[in-house]
Amino acid sequence: MVLKKGIIICVLCFLIYSYGHAQSIYPSTINITGNYGSQGNYQFELSFGESASIVTQTTSTLVVTSGVLQSFTSFASVYNAFPSFLPDEIKIYPNPFRDILEINLLHTNSGKIKVELFDVQGKKMKELLFFHFGVGRTERWDLSKFPQGAYMIAINQLDGTGKLILRRGIYKVLKIK
Repeated sequence: MVLKKGIIICVLCFLIYSYGHAQSIYPSTINITGNYGSQGNYQFELSFGESASIVTQTTSTLVVTSGVLQSFTSFASVYNAFPSFLPDEIKIYPNPFRDILEINLLHTNSGKIKVELFDVQGKKMKELLFFHFGVGRTERWDLSKFPQGAYMIAINQLDGTGKLILRRGIYKVLKIK
């Protein structure tokens, strides 16, 4: 009898748990035809072919709209004109740092590299320009003359003329005492 009660309690707990996770809290649109997808940090839905009348039914937990094209994104997308460095192509350490900051370039594309240090107001504090041959390279940057605080480092890979940015990365670093 005790075993039977235990099994019934386990089944009830499982059903309650399953029901609680069967509902989605994310907004979604179900239409006659359309598509959905995700890439990186955002999701999108696209729908076609709804009726011309627009009707919305609302309850405390559900909104159903008929006859309108609804866009849905979970994150605001930002257009980036410059391709970024991959996370494993640039390493900046230590972070936070005291006086010396090391920038390790691990990407295989050769070209001019421009490294700029900005304060939190966006004022350029220091610049470093060198040629990267497409093999591992570590630049040691002495920033001992700067006060403690947050800084942004912009690393740009330039074309042969040094004027066109091919790839860009912006990184936050923190200088401590």
